[in-house]
Amino acid sequence: MTANERRAEIMRIMTARRQESMGRLALELGVTRRTIRSDITALTVDYPLETQRGNGGCVKVADWYHPHRTILSCEQQCVLSELIGNCDAYAAEGTAGHALAEHLIRKHLKQRTTRPTSEYYKDELLEAVDEYVSFVIGEIEDAKRECQSPVLLVEQHIDASEYVDGCFGKADELSKWAADVYAFAQDEAVNHGKAWPGFKVVEGRSIRKYTDEADVVQAATAADYKDIYKKTLIGIGEMEKLMGKEQFRSILGQYVTKPHGKLTLVPESDRREAVTASTAQDDLGGKDFSPD
Repeated sequence: MTANERRAEIMRIMTARRQESMGRLALELGVTRRTIRSDITALTVDYPLETQRGNGGCVKVADWYHPHRTILSCEQQCVLSELIGNCDAYAAEGTAGHALAEHLIRKHLKQRTTRPTSEYYKDELLEAVDEYVSFVIGEIEDAKRECQSPVLLVEQHIDASEYVDGCFGKADELSKWAADVYAFAQDEAVNHGKAWPGFKVVEGRSIRKYTDEADVVQAATAADYKDIYKKTLIGIGEMEKLMGKEQFRSILGQYVTKPHGKLTLVPESDRREAVTASTAQDDLGGKDFSPD
């Protein structure tokens, strides 16, 4: 798996789960936590990812980011691939890593378990598994110190058939179903004018950008600001911090634009102003949001 392929997989995982630990990402992708940290740093250039320190590191994707691509877990990918006669090696490797981690965690909890075997148990995957298991065991011991009888569930299956017909499995299956429901609801609201009780359509957050970097360089240097480069022109937020808001607005305000955010469906409690069909048509180039 190349770095680009691995980073694409990280974004598929993050889009589905919204939050995940560095250790679990390393385990699923069969790499070290250091490699995952490097990948996350690279991805934050183009995607709204946030990192949090403590407990091995955590990654979150911004609430507004919903590209709504189809997401399958490693186990689901493997099952699907087996059905069509070509089990994907990456999915199988992730499944093997899960199995070994489950065994080691159950062993720590003194539960009956049998050590799995797999051709994928090579040094890098084993290192990723060890890192993840160490993180989980740390969480278990913390729970034991805070609670005399903590409830510890390993690869627990859930029965969600009350809400989703025929759904009995792991929580990520229910999460995938919920994501599909949300994707459908948002498409109906944004593209077909459907009104959902308790929700509204708002303009998503967007990121400021320079209209012309050459003009920004000229204006900033003319104002005697020299330290404005990294390997590329520094970003808008850093430039604003360097100049101060008033100076930034005075010198570069005309060279900065903030595009409209992608329309998204949110609860009515959200603080952003609702976007009506007419407003969307006027502001976003006349696109038709009325029902077919």
